[in-house]
Amino acid sequence: MFNEVFNKNKPRVAYKDIVSWANSLPYHTLIKKKNEAENLFKKIGITFSVYNNFDSAERLIPFDMFPRVITKLEWMTIQEGVVQRSLAINAF
Repeated sequence: MFNEVFNKNKPRVAYKDIVSWANSLPYHTLIKKKNEAENLFKKIGITFSVYNNFDSAERLIPFDMFPRVITKLEWMTIQEGVVQRSLAINAF
């Protein structure tokens, strides 16, 4: 299975700083921050409901404590695609 953060148990270059930061924090601090984020999501309503489910409780929108890092090369590819699609849509 592909792991976007690690390659052979070492952080990929794009994730090196994030992994270093995460490793510098005590585990309980990460759990506390996750709980704070979830409580904020509940408070401001970042939730959804599954209407065909017997459990009608609102659920939190899934989120990741660690961002998806996009390298410069990946961003350039995304940018080219967005420009291409914008031109195509505007051509109609």
